[in-house]
Amino acid sequence: MKYIPAFHSIVYDQSLTFDTKVSSLLQLGQEVFNVDVGMVAHIDWSEVSILFIESDLPHQKVDSLRFPLKSFCKNVLEEGDTTTGDHSDSRENHFFLGTPIFQELDIFGVIAFSSTKRAGKFPEKLKDYIEMFAKWYGSEVAYQQVLVRYQQRIEMLNKFERLARVGTWEVDLITNQIMWSDQTKAIHEVAEDYVPNLETAINFYKEGYSREAISKAVEDAITTGESWQLELEVVTAKNKSIWVKANGMAEFVAGECVRLFGTFHDISHEVIIREDLKAELANAERAFHS
Repeated sequence: MKYIPAFHSIVYDQSLTFDTKVSSLLQLGQEVFNVDVGMVAHIDWSEVSILFIESDLPHQKVDSLRFPLKSFCKNVLEEGDTTTGDHSDSRENHFFLGTPIFQELDIFGVIAFSSTKRAGKFPEKLKDYIEMFAKWYGSEVAYQQVLVRYQQRIEMLNKFERLARVGTWEVDLITNQIMWSDQTKAIHEVAEDYVPNLETAINFYKEGYSREAISKAVEDAITTGESWQLELEVVTAKNKSIWVKANGMAEFVAGECVRLFGTFHDISHEVIIREDLKAELANAERAFHS
């Protein structure tokens, strides 16, 4: 069908917002079906709310169509499938085509088009467009909801991090002594009287990428003064694998690095949530592209 390339050019255009895509798809539907009005409505406890509407009709006529459009949407809900119908007033006859919007197995909205131009009902061969539109819309709304939940959880975790006790540490490069706060020791699962040294401190980082990354960060800080903020894997004294956010800075006196210091925070819970949300996003994207 000729409308398929136009449909895909709209939905895959990353420069367009979701609202702009919906409006563009409604306008394209007006051309495909040769109709006056296209709209998207959401359903909440059988109440119909029109969220998007595109029309070539005067504002007064569009307002007069809202009631029969909402009534038609309820018919679509009852049918649970692509449905056609009509509505007559004292001056003209309106033909409707609508399809439900699903999220998993639940209907949460309707996409509908209305026309006073048609002499009869809509041909079956054009119904693919509205059903393709509804599938995209349902998948995109699910994807947006995952993004919102992701942002909400990240904001919650950021607030928690500000309030939580974050461990601190310090390395005196003149005396080669290391100081860990009680919270840093607790994260490493060592005793309160544990005394670390530079070698044993680095060896808590998991062998491979994490140990190499922290070693390089320390070396760069000492030679260039570059600070670091890394998310790395640590194996505690009790052989527990955790994720930490390690922050570090260097202090220089007369051009010589004399001290390293920073914070140390267990972010294992955040990483688990992030990976779970990434899986949700991936599933939503697969549903969108299927």
